[in-house]
Order: sequence, then structure tokens, then C-alpha cells
Amino acid sequence: MEAVRSTPGDSAKLYESIFENLREGIIVADRELRVSLFNRAAMDMTGYAEQEMIGRLCTEILDRKLCGERCFIAETRDTGRGISDYQVNLTRKDGTDRAISFTTAPLINGDEVEGVIIAFRDVTELVQLKQEVSERYQVHSIVTRNREMRRILNLVEQAADTPAPVLITGETGTGKELLAKAIHYASGRSNGPFVAVSCAALAENLLESELFGHVKGAFTGAIRDKAGRIALAEKGTLFLDEIGDLSPVLQVKLLRVLQEYEYEPVGESRTRKADVRLVAATNRDLETAIAEGRFREDLYYRLRVVPIHLPPLRERTEDIPLLVEHFIGKLRKRYKKNIRSIAKDAMAALVSYSWAGNIRELEHAVEFAFVRCPHEVIGKSHLPEEIFRAPNLPFQKKRIEFKSLPAHEQDKRMREALEKTRGNKTQAARLLGISRVTLWQRLKAGTPGSEPSP
Repeated sequence: MEAVRSTPGDSAKLYESIFENLREGIIVADRELRVSLFNRAAMDMTGYAEQEMIGRLCTEILDRKLCGERCFIAETRDTGRGISDYQVNLTRKDGTDRAISFTTAPLINGDEVEGVIIAFRDVTELVQLKQEVSERYQVHSIVTRNREMRRILNLVEQAADTPAPVLITGETGTGKELLAKAIHYASGRSNGPFVAVSCAALAENLLESELFGHVKGAFTGAIRDKAGRIALAEKGTLFLDEIGDLSPVLQVKLLRVLQEYEYEPVGESRTRKADVRLVAATNRDLETAIAEGRFREDLYYRLRVVPIHLPPLRERTEDIPLLVEHFIGKLRKRYKKNIRSIAKDAMAALVSYSWAGNIRELEHAVEFAFVRCPHEVIGKSHLPEEIFRAPNLPFQKKRIEFKSLPAHEQDKRMREALEKTRGNKTQAARLLGISRVTLWQRLKAGTPGSEPSP
């Protein structure tokens, strides 16, 4: 293809076309701050017509209340220095308010500032989305009637605005990440990022790079510098899920972050500072891991300055009706179905079920019922079949934590569960109130009842 050459006249038309079709509003003001030039986006965002803008003071177009004690446009004219991403609420001509982000630059001719270029964009939807996310994860939005959960939420409010590390423990599906987000949004770091990483999802060498970042050439495939999750979480919160799966080498490096607030990216000798709040979570028994030499005791106590243990759903059954109502309201918007409630016998079935997968499993069960239900009320027939297939064992009603039992009692109950479920490990795990992975690990270790199978 041959190069296309343009004449000066063509260039002028090209620049004018680009100027008019920019998505950002552009206003040029002279030294008296009167509008001398503007584009179509500026008219759309302010609500003023072309004849209403030219020659008027920019503060009349951009709302006088923007002046206040500091007029950032006049400041740019007087100092010759621009400002970036100055966010304010702008009242349009029709009286509606929009969140606007402004950037300014001086218009210089020789050594003189002849005016100011003002670029602005509408960030209303972005601000609203951020507010919705923040409200979703506020402490007061967590649904509970349970006394222990209310105590936990009170502790979260007390600890949120401190720099203290938090260790959240609990079974899979109890809402550990939800609580971590509540801590973040209740803290002074809520305007910063919330960055989550699973310590079980990646191999050790990949996880090290993911956490600490790397420099170009640090290893095969490192073709450019990459910021790690610690850097991405700067001035915010870093959430380390499945912390019990962290390798011994990375445990040492994480301990340094907690003690010295510094780290080194992979392949770099220069030390970097870390300004992050650390929240960790695990469903593993870390004290047992310490006794077995798999987890550092000093790291454990550094992490658990504020220890929080989330109770399993079977120990807070009074919350099940509240949670079901909450999930129905959320799913009604997503599926656009006019489902309003759940039948009493269906609710009774949910309350009596053991919920090995905890809140996550309950939410999935309600969503399954939502898909099947053609009416306004969810009935028993719409619930997943496993809720009715799993038999109840007498020890379920005692709500005794399986892992707190002596080894011989655990073996006995595992035998009972496997016999009742005819060797079905998924159902046996539900009856015991443990995950299938935990049951599999116990069977692999040689506990009686069945030969292990994945």
C-alpha cells in the first residue's frame, strides 16, 4: 500500500475531525478564563449549546461551585502547571449532577501562558459501580442472626481501621473472602485496591513471581518486568487465600514483608517497600501443620494478630432462612424471574441439611432451585436431590466439630458415615461436616472404612 500524503488544508480538516470526535470534553479558555474553543463532547457533558458557550466564563459552563476556595483552572493559568484527574461533581445546565474527572494544561505561547486547555470525562458510572461494590461488602451487609457471627462482625469493625494482619480460618465455603473484603472496605484503605491471590493455585516458582513480581530476564519467559500482587495492592489490601499451602521458602519471604515491610522481585537485588494490609485465610489446621514442620510458627503468630474463625453453616442454622431470602433477591435480578419466596417444607429441608460446602453450597442449591422453579414460590421438588438422599446421623444433631474429636472417635464416625452412604464419600463427607478432600486424606492415611479412591 502506498503512503497517503496530505496537504496542509487536509491536515487542518483531519485535526478538526479528531477534535470534534474525541470522547473527552475539551474546552480552551483564554487568560480571562472565557471559552474560546470547545468540542461536541463538551457540549454533551455540560448540556450547553454552541451559542451559549463561546465567550462565557468557563466557571459559568463548568459550574461556579467548582471554584470554591481553589479554582484549579485559574491555578493552572497562574502557575503554568497542569493538574491531572481532579474529580468533582458537575451540575449540568438541566440540573442533573455527574461525576467528572478534569485534567488541565497551560496554553503557552513563547514564555507567556495565554490560556488553559481543560479536558474532562464523565466517570459517573465508574463512581457508582465502585460505590455499589463498597456497599456490597460492608460489614452491615453480611446477613446473620447468629451470636458468634455478630461477635465476629463487631471484631471486624474494631480491627478494620488498624494495620494489624488478620488470619481468617474456617471450612471451605464459609465466606472467608467475603469477610476479607468487608475488612478492606471498612478500613481507611477502602479507596485502594483489594488484591486476592490463592496460594494453592500456582506452583512455588510461579507463585513467587505472582506475589513479588519479576524483572526482565529473571527466568526463561520473563520478557518484560512484571509487577507482583504486593505492588498491585499498594495502599490497599492483599488477601492471601489458602495460606496453609504456602511453601517453606515463600513463608520466609512473606515473614520479611510482615516484619520489615519490604521485599525483592524475582531477579532483582534492590529492596522495595511494601505498603499493604495483609489478610490471610485457610481451611487447614495451621497448629497441626506447625507441629508437623510444614508451617513456620513465627509466621503463624505474625499472621494471626487478629484471629477470626468462621463457624460452619451447620452451627448457624438460624441464618439459613436469612441467607435464602438474600439469595432469592439477588437471583431474581440476575434471572429476571418473579420468584418471591420458598415453601415451608422446602425451607425445613434446607435447615435440616448438613451443608458440608457451607454458604457456597447453599447458594448453589438455591440457584439450582431458581432454574427449575416455574412459579413464584420454590418448592421441595425444585431443590437438588442430594438434600433428600443424604441420611442423618445421630451425632449430627450434637453439632460437635469433627476435627476436634479424638482420632479413634473420628475413625468410628467415618466408618458409620461410609456404611450409611454405602461407600459414597461425597455423601459421607457431608454427614461428617468435612470436605471430601479431608475425608480422602484420612482414608489415604490408612483410616478404616474403605480403600481410598480419588
